[in-house]
Amino acid sequence: MAVKFLSFLGTGDYKECRYELGAHRSSLTRFVQHAILELLEETRPTEAYIFLTPEAEEFNWIATPKRGYPGLSVALSDLRRTKPLEIHTVPIPSQQDEDAIWTSFHAVLSVLQSGDRVVFDITHSMRYQPMLALLVLHFARVLREVQLGGVYYGYIEKLGPSKQIDDISVEKRIAPVVDVTALADLQEWITRTYAFVAAGRAEPLRQWVKEARTRAPSSWQWAEELTDSWSSVTAALYTNRSLTIPDTARRAAKHLAEAPKEMPPAMGPLRALFEHANRSIAPLGSQDPVESGLAAILWCIDHGLIQQAYTQTQELIITAVGLAFGLPVQGKEERDRIEELVTVAQKLAANPRNRKPLENMTYPRDRDLAFTLSRHTGLLNDFDEVRKLRNDLSHCGDTHSPAYFETWLREHMPVVKEHLLRFWNTRQSRR
Repeated sequence: MAVKFLSFLGTGDYKECRYELGAHRSSLTRFVQHAILELLEETRPTEAYIFLTPEAEEFNWIATPKRGYPGLSVALSDLRRTKPLEIHTVPIPSQQDEDAIWTSFHAVLSVLQSGDRVVFDITHSMRYQPMLALLVLHFARVLREVQLGGVYYGYIEKLGPSKQIDDISVEKRIAPVVDVTALADLQEWITRTYAFVAAGRAEPLRQWVKEARTRAPSSWQWAEELTDSWSSVTAALYTNRSLTIPDTARRAAKHLAEAPKEMPPAMGPLRALFEHANRSIAPLGSQDPVESGLAAILWCIDHGLIQQAYTQTQELIITAVGLAFGLPVQGKEERDRIEELVTVAQKLAANPRNRKPLENMTYPRDRDLAFTLSRHTGLLNDFDEVRKLRNDLSHCGDTHSPAYFETWLREHMPVVKEHLLRFWNTRQSRR
């Protein structure tokens, strides 16, 4: 994996100083690119790409530019004596029109290959270039799985205006290199958290956090715990693990509540995003199994998981009936028993005088329960329709158009919810 350093070179009359990054200080230099390459240890670039307008090349790159001091090419050549480094220059236009912007975009993107790790210096990025840098990074991370090693800014302005810097002795000119990687990370958080909230996919965010944590293992632990919990929730929803959804949702809500205490100040804007995410997760963790199950079904509908929504609706009715009558609800035989109870109740509701279905029940002591359940005809009719549509989906039927299934859910779930809660609350009040 190549570690690539990318930087725009400007046309300014740069002042000599030493730059500091963390506990390390560079040698005396006019060029922040030279300083950053010298200072980086953990993410040491092996290739440097300097983007040059014709003016920047004339004033600050060549060996003897008009400025009267050795250009950046000389400084980087000197650096190569102590650090293995390939140096490349990439021409970009100096114009500011739309064509020039896109030419610059493609020039930067062209040097990035799949799997590269990128360190970006934006110190001398002018006008649109900082935005361009973030856009290219985001594009490359998505399209080419490029990893981010860091984004840095040489803050020489801290020493004052140019004339004021001239009055400071060279040895006392110490300027910080500011790590602004959090800005690029925030963009990723926003995009990937929105994908989780809107599309219900937590895995891309989880994988990105694992990659980002390699840059600072301890400071990203909160993020890994959070996204792991989100991934557990969505995995349970996608695979219809309805009995585990409440616990995983409560764990996720706990991590969401703790995240603001652990995240660095630069991540403050994420609080609003997390509150938005929590609004979709919190109902899933209800202590009431029916309320939690209904929230899971609505979550599936809102995120396009139509087959899961049908499956979970049918299984929630079975769970609610079992719990309401004090029957065990875990295990195939146990759930088959409850489904038989529902089926017999449907037959009784259709023909109350026909008691033959009661006589054939596997569990004779369930006969009174079936008779009681038969009074809830609305819920039984819902169960029958949901079961038919679920089977049609599961067995590749062609009875209905694809759009029909989602339309049916959105139109009928309020009624199903009303029937289910009426049954559930009635039974709870009698216990």
